[in-house]
Amino acid sequence: MTTNQTIDGVPLLPCPFCGGEPYGTHDHYVYDDLSPMPCVECQSCSAHLKAEDWNRRVQPAPVAVVLPERSNQDYAIEHAEYMALSADDVLAKFQAYGLALLAVDEGGDDGEGELLENIDSARSNLQESLVELRSMVYEFRKRSAKSR
Repeated sequence: MTTNQTIDGVPLLPCPFCGGEPYGTHDHYVYDDLSPMPCVECQSCSAHLKAEDWNRRVQPAPVAVVLPERSNQDYAIEHAEYMALSADDVLAKFQAYGLALLAVDEGGDDGEGELLENIDSARSNLQESLVELRSMVYEFRKRSAKSR
């Protein structure tokens, strides 16, 4: 029996059953040729395992992340924040559309085709932003009604 807390230079972990101090022994298991097999025994609870198994620990199953329940009011508030960002986008695109119109008024006939393309592009961007904002307003109202 040995009193080292290492086997083959590998430090032994505490007992996997009780946390007690381990010690090595060779008298519990035998190989096929009946020679002693290195074992580890706990000084506290007398549990014993093959040395190669002593330090193995079952990995705990991953803990599922449980997200807190979100109320309809929480969703409505979050959606209102997205809606505010969308409204900011609409205002920026409306300003770009106004600047494109102003450029035509001030530009005269030089490059009128390009200026008109800029107006069409700005108008299209503004319309897309308005459709997106309308969709967000609809979702906000739906969630707001559920939270009441």
